[in-house]
Amino acid sequence: MQTHMSAVAFIQLLDSAPQSCAWMHNCKSVTLLKKPTDNTREIQTRFDSPWPFSDRLMLTKSVIEFNQNQTEVVVYVSESELMPTAKELESAVLVKHPIGKWHVSLVGSQYELNYIGSADADIAIPAFLLKRTLLQSTTKTFENIYDLSLKLNKGPQ
Repeated sequence: MQTHMSAVAFIQLLDSAPQSCAWMHNCKSVTLLKKPTDNTREIQTRFDSPWPFSDRLMLTKSVIEFNQNQTEVVVYVSESELMPTAKELESAVLVKHPIGKWHVSLVGSQYELNYIGSADADIAIPAFLLKRTLLQSTTKTFENIYDLSLKLNKGPQ
């Protein structure tokens, strides 16, 4: 996706998720569990699932790598070694083996945002519904990020 959101602004968006994760489609909450270094975060994300399915809980570790002039950033996402509590799992299903990569880079006068990711298939949700939900969710998340980048580019009104 082409965007006006810089690499630095994108990391600020990710870091703001515990206060508001509304830009992530179906996100109910994001909790920063641990920040062992300036470029590493351990995060718990709770996603709303369609009825009659339970919410999905994902625990991830993100490692952020900027280039020297901060016009490019890669965020490597992997499964966290931290585990949710039994209480957290009473009302949610754990997403297993999440892995992904966000990449923001300056291309000409705009930034380009890419994401690729995967997790184990959730056998509780029929494949056709899971595929449709993932496609809609990804599209909506990118649309939300694009809308935010337009607002940031306009500045205060």
